[in-house]
Amino acid sequence: MPSQSHNLARNYTYNVLSRDTFGCSMKAIYSEVGDEKIEILKDPATDDGTKKSAKGLLRGEKVGNDYVLHNQQTLEQVNSGEYRTVFRNN
Repeated sequence: MPSQSHNLARNYTYNVLSRDTFGCSMKAIYSEVGDEKIEILKDPATDDGTKKSAKGLLRGEKVGNDYVLHNQQTLEQVNSGEYRTVFRNN
């Protein structure tokens, strides 16, 4: 029978999940805690400017054959854009 520490090490190895496990990741851009609205921004200190994310609620707008991204939108603006709810966690 394997030792307890061996079992823990083996279980840890097989149970670690990361964004690389499934080849995708999710990002939060906005949250509400009670009545407080919180815009979330990714702006890494070591970034060269290419990893900074959009901030707050986003609206996608179709212009011709392209889409334009607008950030820091109100809920009304978001609802007038191209995004559609596909999942809601109630």
